[in-house]
Amino acid sequence: ELGLLGLVDYVFLTHLHGDHVSGLPMLLWLYALRGRERKLTLVGPRGEVDRIWTLLEALRSPIDRVRRFLEVEEIDEGEEVGPVEAVHANHGVKALAYRVSTENGDLCYSGDTAPSESVRDLARGCRILVHEATYPPGREEEAACVGHSTPLQAAEVAEEAGVEVLVLIHLPYFYFNCEGFLSDFKSAAMSAFRGRVVILEKDPQVLYT
Repeated sequence: ELGLLGLVDYVFLTHLHGDHVSGLPMLLWLYALRGRERKLTLVGPRGEVDRIWTLLEALRSPIDRVRRFLEVEEIDEGEEVGPVEAVHANHGVKALAYRVSTENGDLCYSGDTAPSESVRDLARGCRILVHEATYPPGREEEAACVGHSTPLQAAEVAEEAGVEVLVLIHLPYFYFNCEGFLSDFKSAAMSAFRGRVVILEKDPQVLYT
């Protein structure tokens, strides 16, 4: 009945800002109501992830039921959980980027970050880099000051890392109705990256290539 959600055994958090964890309590509630007993491991930055219990309590979640299946595992830079390796991202709070090793090539996920040598080095040898682009082109200095990136900065990281595909995420929602928004972001990235640029935003079923 849960479809793909029923296959999930690990959840990796990059950091605990609301736009990255707000859906987690409802997911855990759903599992609890469906009587989940199989272990679910929640992985994230050391000293941060255990706070999820405070959030669940504040939302009056069925904590006793959640504790039956949820296990929290906190990690730091250089540590691994199975095929997943973590490094620090540059976001002003404890935040991680992840590299996932697969038979079909490796993928690096930046999470929220300003341009980061750690993320670049983590992405070396990966086939795909999934990198945030929260700020529009031309606002590179402003983005870096608050721990975010523009599409140009994401593309520079991708080019230096030598990946094949750059996937831009975490685009600013308030630009979605602006004419030329997606093409501007893609053009900025293509000006600095020789590989393929993909934008997955607005409609998760649509691939902008």
